[in-house]
Amino acid sequence: MAVLGAGAFGGWTALHLSLAGVAVTLVDARGPGHAHASSGGDTRILRQAYGHQSAYIDLAGRARELWLRFGAGWGQTLFRRTGLVWLVGADDAYERASLESLASRGVPVERWTPGQLAQRHPEFDLDGVRWVLVEPEAGVLLARTACVAVWAAAAAA
Repeated sequence: MAVLGAGAFGGWTALHLSLAGVAVTLVDARGPGHAHASSGGDTRILRQAYGHQSAYIDLAGRARELWLRFGAGWGQTLFRRTGLVWLVGADDAYERASLESLASRGVPVERWTPGQLAQRHPEFDLDGVRWVLVEPEAGVLLARTACVAVWAAAAAA
């Protein structure tokens, strides 16, 4: 079987097929994690705030869990928890929906005032910010490193 594309989807597909005993050839014209791929480049933000779109919330949480688990198993840091702040203006329907959805699913989320953010990060220009949505478990996926790690694991399998 051939899998075309060594980005996140192709790499994981090839890895899981290999682990299931399927002979797989993983093909990518530019190699895993290249800058032209949708999942390549150096980094990607990994967050769970997606309004009321529960499927995305669940998939992003599962992805973070897997990147952490597999990275630890491979002795590599693939995800760095940095937290994420959303500066919310007057049109806040998406952020309110995200706050509600995350809280109802038990995903850590906080609502701060602009003053609370200013105390911690005075460098922000908070003009026009009504409130702040904080995702403490969000962070940065080291995309290129992660794609190469998945590719190497698929090749080894």
